[in-house]
Amino acid sequence: MNREEWLQGAADAVRQEAAKLGFPVPDVLRISVGFPSRGALARKKRRVGECWTPAAAKDGVHQIFISPLVHELDQVLEVVTHEVSHSYNIDAGHKKPFQKIGAALGLTGPWTSTSWKEGLPNWAKRASEKLGPFPHSPIDPILREKTKQSTRMLKVSCPECDYTVRTTAKRIAVGLPTCPCGVVMEACLNDDDEKDESEEEDA
Repeated sequence: MNREEWLQGAADAVRQEAAKLGFPVPDVLRISVGFPSRGALARKKRRVGECWTPAAAKDGVHQIFISPLVHELDQVLEVVTHEVSHSYNIDAGHKKPFQKIGAALGLTGPWTSTSWKEGLPNWAKRASEKLGPFPHSPIDPILREKTKQSTRMLKVSCPECDYTVRTTAKRIAVGLPTCPCGVVMEACLNDDDEKDESEEEDA
């Protein structure tokens, strides 16, 4: 079972329990791991899930995304329950219709950032036993910041015509370039205006 199949199984469990409690949710939901459209990496009030209105999808199906930062089973089930609850009445936001289904399923407020009222309810425990561990390795944005590296660009100039270029120490160690005028260039050891050129691109 991959993580999307796991999430679909969790959403199905929420749907079945909601139906028993008198809160019918759509029979078809698309759910996967993905960053919410806003606040996904915010330091405060980080958004960990999102349910999109079917009006925004070409196939007219609710689209649910669970943040890849979330991985603890209890929290994943809570976020899935929260987002599937939105599909009961997508236009209600976090108002009464959402609060009613959420409370019935075992959630408590604040309703924009819910949690389990008294730990996993029995229906969620049965679902977790059936599904097993969440097959997902979380992303840690702090580790991403630590792995960012910049390349120090050193100035190399021609002793005859002052033509300059910038390159890395690694390339200088291989050999200095030749100026267009034909003279071998020299590394500037006292480069006061050295630059950093980042190779990192947003993914």
